[in-house]
Formats: sequence, structure tokens, C-alpha cells
Amino acid sequence: MMQQVGAGFGLAISSAIDSYVVASGTTPLILIPMMLVAGLFSATTRMRPYWYWLEKISFLRSGYLLLARNEFEALGHIDCDVGKFGANFCSRQPKTGWQVLDAYELTDSHGEVWVQWVILAGIFVASRIICVTFLYVIAKTKS
Repeated sequence: MMQQVGAGFGLAISSAIDSYVVASGTTPLILIPMMLVAGLFSATTRMRPYWYWLEKISFLRSGYLLLARNEFEALGHIDCDVGKFGANFCSRQPKTGWQVLDAYELTDSHGEVWVQWVILAGIFVASRIICVTFLYVIAKTKS
């Protein structure tokens, strides 16, 4: 789904901007802020309240949250090799998957799985509507 939303963004941008050079320059301006609020590079609570609205429209955040929840939710126990790393290091490490999600601040109520799927589906539909609308406008002006 995340790949389809990314393709939709590409289609929407390429249909909205007629110049290849301008479209290539505009795409990073849109995607880099979405990468910053995705949660992979830093905890998103540091960026609140100013960037909170961008978290909601970031399909990268939704995909990252879904991936992290899928991998860590059912993880019951995480072992740490005390002989290799030492007791001091192992005592500070998360012991369950939920503790890992808490450490990366990915357990807030807005991170529910169904909410992220709805956000991805909404962005998917919106990007395709934008693409079709701009293509329709372009076709009308050229005929």
C-alpha cells in the first residue's frame, strides 16, 4: 500500500507540473519533510506541536508505524547476552517488543493500526484524484 501511495504521489506531481526539471526539484521539497516526521530518524514527539500536522499526511510515517507494529507487537521477550555485552548494558535494554515501541515513541493512540491503514487509503485515493483532475484539465486545454 505504501508503494502505491508513493506511486500516486509521483503521478500527482508529474501530472500537476508540466516541466520535468521543476517536478524533479519539487518532489524532494515534499518528500523530505515527510521523511523527517516518519519516526525513523528521530522521535516525533520532539517535533510537536509545530510539525504534528505533517505527521498525519506523511505516508512514510504510516508505513513505518505499520512495519514497526508488525515486527515488535507480538515479540514477548528479547534476550541480551550478558557475557558478551555486560550486565550494565543488558539492564538498560528493552525486554519486550512493546518496550522497544515505547523507546521509539511509536505507541501513541494515533498510531493504531486501523488508523494508519485509513490514512494510507485516504492518501492513495486523494493522490489519484489529484492526478486524474490535472490530466483532465491538461486534456481540456490541449483540445
